[in-house]
Amino acid sequence: MSQSSSALPQSLVLADKVLYELMSDSAASSEDAQKVLDDLATAFEENSKGYRRLLYREDTIDFALPSHRYAYVFSYVVFLICAMEKVKDSLPTDTRDLLSTALKVKDFHAVCLGGGPGSDICGIISWLQGLSLEKRPSTATFSIFDKHAIWSETLHELFRGISGFHTSYKGDIDVTNPKHEPSQYKSTMKDANIITMIKFASAIYAQRHNGRTEEFLRGLLALARPGTLLVVIDNGRKTGVDNFSQWVCTILKEEWSVLSANDCIDVNVGTPMYDEMPIMNQIIEQTGRRPQLSGIVSYRILQKVKTE
Repeated sequence: MSQSSSALPQSLVLADKVLYELMSDSAASSEDAQKVLDDLATAFEENSKGYRRLLYREDTIDFALPSHRYAYVFSYVVFLICAMEKVKDSLPTDTRDLLSTALKVKDFHAVCLGGGPGSDICGIISWLQGLSLEKRPSTATFSIFDKHAIWSETLHELFRGISGFHTSYKGDIDVTNPKHEPSQYKSTMKDANIITMIKFASAIYAQRHNGRTEEFLRGLLALARPGTLLVVIDNGRKTGVDNFSQWVCTILKEEWSVLSANDCIDVNVGTPMYDEMPIMNQIIEQTGRRPQLSGIVSYRILQKVKTE
């Protein structure tokens, strides 16, 4: 059994626990558990439409609504955790060794761009837990950069189920907002061993021609120290679909070296045992929706090069 397969039950149980904490809080505040499920059913539809719009025009999804956040966690987080595992397992040996070396530093620090929902964190933690105990870092810090600061509430619930890690939230960072300058985050970026962009490129792709987004992203990543790894995972390559992972490489140009690339990684979570995940099972039974369990992803692993 591959490493990614062995990590799946833990990922599913963790997602179920997060949903339990989130929905319990909502049900308690609304005093109507059925309303929470009804709101969730509506959120599934609105999130799906919102993400389709993001690919073609500047738009946003209103994650201020709790139901929209819960719907995202339910629909995508498990798949993205598994995608990170599958990508790691698929890397050429030399690139996988570099990634492992970055994970083993004494004081590990990851910066997750667009990482509010927590899938980046869970994926990296799964990588760390794949190391033998003596090779794991003494401390692990995660800095989350996301436009929607409200995701910090979801991350609080997430970290109830994870011990031994520290997270700091850099919320309300909008790549299109002139008031947000990359230099504001210099110290955080320079501390990073690994930077992730998990399904973030596709979320901002429609804004690439506004004269701001690409400049901000290039400037932010330029602050990383030489040797830092950048992990980009996004939708896989299909006919008529833009290559979001390659777009990031085009933006960064000569400052980052591409170590490994693949546009067609098949990710299949398998058949979960929903009887062991009561909250997910309840959502499935009462809304008719299921989490994403399979799909094609692309990836790029890049390394910051030394500059004169």
